[in-house]
Amino acid sequence: MALDPSDERAAYFAQYAQEQQRWGKEAAEAFYEGQTFYQQGQVAMALERFEAATRINSQYKEALVWTARCYQELGQLPQAANYWQRVIALDPNDSRAKYFLTLTQKQEVYGDTAGQEFANGIDYYQKNDFANAEAAFKRAIAANASSVDN
Repeated sequence: MALDPSDERAAYFAQYAQEQQRWGKEAAEAFYEGQTFYQQGQVAMALERFEAATRINSQYKEALVWTARCYQELGQLPQAANYWQRVIALDPNDSRAKYFLTLTQKQEVYGDTAGQEFANGIDYYQKNDFANAEAAFKRAIAANASSVDN
């Protein structure tokens, strides 16, 4: 790295070594295996490795995040919500985890499209972008008319 800071391969292995030192060799290995599977489009295999990393080291936040993400992508929303809650327990200020937990919960209740649009509407509303918030809420209603009651 000192000889060539732009060497991406060296940067990768330096980061990998830091992860092993911080989270433990086995946890980091499982996490990086999960990353490889995920990049190959093998989400279920990635999930198994990310979960292994969290079992080895329950404080490994990025492994928890990727586990939640995989569960969410696989449509296993209760499991995703559980992992997002674990991320928030480790880092109560993680706005990304809070957003995805809310999204997951809305998707569980209203379905994927309506849940996503509802979350978008809340996001727009909090930014005082009322026109886009209204449009997102209308799309949520169109995707799932039962959401009108809530």
